[in-house]
Amino acid sequence: MKLNNISNEEPGFVYAGFWKRFAALLLDSIFLTLFMPVWFIPYVLLFFPMQILENNSQGYEFVSQNLNNQFNDPLLVVKMTYFISGLYFINILIGWIYSAVMESMPKQGTLGKMIVGIKVTDKLGRRISFARATGRYFAKFFSAAFLMIGYIMAAFTAKKQAFHDIVAETLILDSTSRIFSDKINHDTRF
Repeated sequence: MKLNNISNEEPGFVYAGFWKRFAALLLDSIFLTLFMPVWFIPYVLLFFPMQILENNSQGYEFVSQNLNNQFNDPLLVVKMTYFISGLYFINILIGWIYSAVMESMPKQGTLGKMIVGIKVTDKLGRRISFARATGRYFAKFFSAAFLMIGYIMAAFTAKKQAFHDIVAETLILDSTSRIFSDKINHDTRF
């Protein structure tokens, strides 16, 4: 009686290459930048006086003079600190929601990933949970922390995983990969 060899490798998986991943990241950055005015304009209007925007009849001199007066305000540093901190927080929040929701949905990827034909999966090719997608998103900050080395790792690892993929135990697969969908329950997550 002959026993079949069982392998721990994922047969049929085609890992997404570095440049496809880079293209998806670039596209997602463009999409998020195009979305920015939707939240940025109201946010700016919350922090800066409406009189600058309301009194357009006096033109540049009025705006310039009013800004000079604001720079003499001792609370300006506090106001600007809150403003800039808020910008960072909102950017992180929007990026997190966008990435985690899109990657945990049935399409398994952000708009950029869908366009270039790649998807985020767990080690078995299944859809990831929102919690795992959240962990993956926040691990990207560590990937970027040291000269983007965590991202560059994807060009050199066997499964083409970046640091955040290794931490979150995810794979980025090319859409041409053959996942045995009859054996995989796509609703099983985490």
